[in-house]
Amino acid sequence: MEMTGNYIEDYFPGDLYILENSVMHHFFSSDKNISLLISAYEEEGIANKRHLDEAFKEHFYKVKLFNYTTKLIRFYTIEMKERYSRFHKRNLFILDDFTTEEDESVGLIDLTTDENIHTPEDKLENHLGLLDCTTDKNLYKALLSLSTKQLKVLNLLYAEGLGNKEIADVFGDSDQNISRIHKRAIKSLKNKLEVAS
Repeated sequence: MEMTGNYIEDYFPGDLYILENSVMHHFFSSDKNISLLISAYEEEGIANKRHLDEAFKEHFYKVKLFNYTTKLIRFYTIEMKERYSRFHKRNLFILDDFTTEEDESVGLIDLTTDENIHTPEDKLENHLGLLDCTTDKNLYKALLSLSTKQLKVLNLLYAEGLGNKEIADVFGDSDQNISRIHKRAIKSLKNKLEVAS
């Protein structure tokens, strides 16, 4: 290897920074290319230098092609991701569309509906709420003093474990408004409990 370095130094006098280039370093890592360099250095003929130049041109072409292909794949992947995102934003799955099954029009929503699925409104009606679970008389009275919506929000939050977004969907309201209703209800409960004690 040290001997090969001497050939490279002699062949490129004063241009040793060339070897710091990764393309050149990779080119001279091949035994075939080293032998071309040695024959171009020892046998001073135009044909040997031409063979070395042709081998480097071929190597450089492969490096450029690999680099181009890698970038092409990268940008194509990014473009496909954007296309996919745009497509799905434009073409939402609509459950109101109809499909035909044996000359009958059936809505997609009818095909996906399960009778066992319960909505959050069903949970309010079918499960125990805060009033049913409260044993403290003062807290019970304070809960009774809340508005119907405040009580429903607290039931969905604490008894059913729903989040603000899910509760907002139940009421057709915004997350922020549900949060405000929740805070007011808690503040009202706190004030009533402080007065009672």
